[in-house]
Amino acid sequence: MNFPLPFFFFCRFFLDVSIIIPIFATSNQLTMAKKKGIWIDSNTRRDLFDKFADYALDLSKLVFGGVILAGIMGMSVNTNLLFGLGATSVVILSLLAFVLIVLKHNNRR
Repeated sequence: MNFPLPFFFFCRFFLDVSIIIPIFATSNQLTMAKKKGIWIDSNTRRDLFDKFADYALDLSKLVFGGVILAGIMGMSVNTNLLFGLGATSVVILSLLAFVLIVLKHNNRR
């Protein structure tokens, strides 16, 4: 069974986000995690923020390069849509990376 390409990208994004979301837990959830023994200490959390920030920056660079290459190739692609979606995704991924970098530096204790 062949899935359409947007479905694949949605699933990939959902898996990436589902890994990030448990890191941002409320204080009640953190105390329950400490009691259960499932705890991410600050060093591990800082490393995770660093890795996710690098990953988001790498994705934004790849999207930027893909948009430029697709624009140069001269294929029958709607350039307004291509540049609009490309620029939007690059900005969102870059902002996510910089937020994670700030959180990494604020997470020192």
